[in-house]
Amino acid sequence: HGGTNFGFTSGANHYEEYQPTITSYDYDNPLSEAGDITPKFLAIRSLLSQYSSLPTAELPRSAPKLSIPSLLLRQSAPLLSPLSLSLLSPEPTHNPSPLPMELLDQSYGFLYYKTTVQAPTGALQLKITGMRDRAHVIVNNKLTGIIDYHSPEAPLQLPVPPQLETGPAPLELGVLVENMGRVNFGAHMLDRKGITGKVELDGRELTEWSMYPLPLDNVPWAQLPFEDQARPAPLHFYRATFTVSTPLDSFLALPGWGKGLAWVNGFNLGRFWEIGPQHTLYVPSPILREGANELV
Repeated sequence: HGGTNFGFTSGANHYEEYQPTITSYDYDNPLSEAGDITPKFLAIRSLLSQYSSLPTAELPRSAPKLSIPSLLLRQSAPLLSPLSLSLLSPEPTHNPSPLPMELLDQSYGFLYYKTTVQAPTGALQLKITGMRDRAHVIVNNKLTGIIDYHSPEAPLQLPVPPQLETGPAPLELGVLVENMGRVNFGAHMLDRKGITGKVELDGRELTEWSMYPLPLDNVPWAQLPFEDQARPAPLHFYRATFTVSTPLDSFLALPGWGKGLAWVNGFNLGRFWEIGPQHTLYVPSPILREGANELV
């Protein structure tokens, strides 16, 4: 029977390299994650019937599915604005060096590291030692690059901000690290998340970090600074409402949305990523309700 790693519960394998597990735990099982009979089930049944008598009871039909017209998510709110951070992570930790999630009593989600550095003129090369598992690098509130688990310690060349063209200047550097799933068996189960080593800029170790845990497990959606005009930008929440007359199982498709998470009525469905192999998220009927529903 297939299943679903809702929220952040998907794990990871690590043989020769780290391999995060997707949200769907369907694994091409004879019964889908929605509990429906698949062609594989019928093929297995047909094969077994050649060697043994099978029950003659009628097979159950697939549960009806809910189809909803495409939605436009017209509201947006930034993830890392001062107001959002004050709501999502009201008590940041300050430390000379970056700390991993576990030392901040955090299990899942994201961890935002922030520091201010006096940067020299010229090209800037950032190197993070022990980054797990995927990092968005932000310079002066602008996303400038992504480092992921395929090459976590590869140096990242940062664009030179305008203020450095005339001389050294302070820069605000942020690193948003995503825990993409903990290794759940084998030799690599001691799987610290976040930044487990040091951060260097042009070979100089950076210190004096503020760390904002973002488990996103109890998000105060009503208090976040949503604006009515959605801005297409990374590291934002997007919101829309839709109406349901009779709640039924459904699937959420997000073509063109890149990588992120999806919540329906505050329930974290899991992760989506344009690289696949998964292209829809399972939405069980108990998550939906008659009348107005919310997608973020």
